[in-house]
Amino acid sequence: MAKAGGVAPIAWIGGAAVIAVGVAVMVQSWTAGDRGVGTSVRELADAHRQVHGYALATIYDVNDPNQVLNLPAREAPGAELSVRPAADGGWDLVLDVSNFRFAANPLDDRHVPGHGHAHIFVDGQYFADFSSRAHYLPPLDPGVHEIAVSLNTMDHRAYARDGRVVVERVVLRVGDPRRRRPATEPKAFDLAVQNGKVAGTDTQRVKQGEWILLRWTADAPMNLHLEGYDMEMQVSPRSPAAMQFVADLPGRFPVELHGAGGAHGRGAVFYLEVYP
Repeated sequence: MAKAGGVAPIAWIGGAAVIAVGVAVMVQSWTAGDRGVGTSVRELADAHRQVHGYALATIYDVNDPNQVLNLPAREAPGAELSVRPAADGGWDLVLDVSNFRFAANPLDDRHVPGHGHAHIFVDGQYFADFSSRAHYLPPLDPGVHEIAVSLNTMDHRAYARDGRVVVERVVLRVGDPRRRRPATEPKAFDLAVQNGKVAGTDTQRVKQGEWILLRWTADAPMNLHLEGYDMEMQVSPRSPAAMQFVADLPGRFPVELHGAGGAHGRGAVFYLEVYP
């Protein structure tokens, strides 16, 4: 699997939002509760693409009504993604939605306002679509992965809110599977980068072994890199994202601001202190 730091599924070109991991046709595949134990995410995704002929290079352009249903904020759906460890080493994705209902018949492609399904992308590649609040993701290889979930209409267009594709992104650091699994509820921090600095407290203390969630927003496009844990992701005003990991390494770790182009040397905006 590619590292999440090398994946940029959301980009901004000429003021238009594009998501560079799309599909041509969506067919309901695995549903919440299907476990596929012993089969890797890569194997499942490859098999699914072979059966249904997915085109991974499709771009969602918010200016194209054939690709995106762009709605004002008061009408558009919203979503919040939680990633929780499953007992068998996989991951349970839980999607809390607003102004949205999952389609009763996932194979019905007739548009119904406010209804639809969700698409899952792992490391920039399509994995599955689902039509319920929860979905199971098989075990991932140790390392850093990006999980993205978008909301889509029943006729397979992406929902957008005021020009931003409705997509939730979590950069997940998967540790050694031989170690104890983390608690299901992470210790969460909401962090906003404004004028190159984190608003409010720029240092947080946690205990070694705790399950950590750093939810990021920013007033400009930038790359954020959590040193030591080697987690990197893109954040912009229209594309917030989160880092989720077990704080298994003790020490003081800066989050460096690398800028929209990935340039280094812009200094730390935040420090995570992990105590034994």
